[in-house]
Amino acid sequence: FSGYQCRWVSWSLLTTDLLARVLACVPADHLLAVWERMLFDPGENRRGFPDLIALGERPGDYSLIEVKGPGDQLQHSQRRWLQFFGEQGIPARVARVAWADD
Repeated sequence: FSGYQCRWVSWSLLTTDLLARVLACVPADHLLAVWERMLFDPGENRRGFPDLIALGERPGDYSLIEVKGPGDQLQHSQRRWLQFFGEQGIPARVARVAWADD
C-alpha cells in the first residue's frame, strides 16, 4: 500500500501479522459497525476514537481503551463513541492512570 494516504492508517506500523491478529480477535460485525460509522461522517467520527486496542488470544477477546490521566475528562466525541460501542456490544472501557509515587 505504499503511496496510499489514509489518516486512519499508519502503513509503516500495519503488518500482515498484526492485521491477522486483529481479524482473529475482533468479530467482523464489530469491524463493520465501526467502519460504517466512520464512513458515514468521517470529519466528525474520526475524533474521539479510543487510544488503544488490547488484543487477547481468542476470538472476541479484545477491548478498546480510552486512556485518561489525572484531571483529564472525557470529551463529547469520546462519550459518543463509548455510547456507540455499548449499543453495538463492542467491548470498550476507560483506563484512568496516575503517576506512581516513588
